[in-house]
Amino acid sequence: MQHLNHADIDCDHQHFADITTRLKTSDTDQFKRLFSELLSHTETHFKREEQFIEQYDYPGKSEHCGEHNRLLTELRQFNQRVQQGRLTMARAYINDRVDEWLHQHITNMDAALVKHIESHS
Repeated sequence: MQHLNHADIDCDHQHFADITTRLKTSDTDQFKRLFSELLSHTETHFKREEQFIEQYDYPGKSEHCGEHNRLLTELRQFNQRVQQGRLTMARAYINDRVDEWLHQHITNMDAALVKHIESHS
């Protein structure tokens, strides 16, 4: 995983990756708990990033926050199913899509945000 040399953001990304790694090998009960943890962590992380976006008047705000909202919508929808015991699609999502999403988000969106923060600090 790419590090951006921003302690808070890098720590949050590592925690996200750690949760998804554990989700991939979890049993049903663990999966339910971990998926809720992933959703909660992601909400907290995005709030932190969006505070940086506001604080540093980041010009890519609309696109960046839109991507946050898109992922949160997906995670919330999957979490509803997961908590009802319907795990199949959520497992596929975790196994097949989340790592690539995280990599793309860090590389394209968060790297630009951190560069903006560094140039305005």
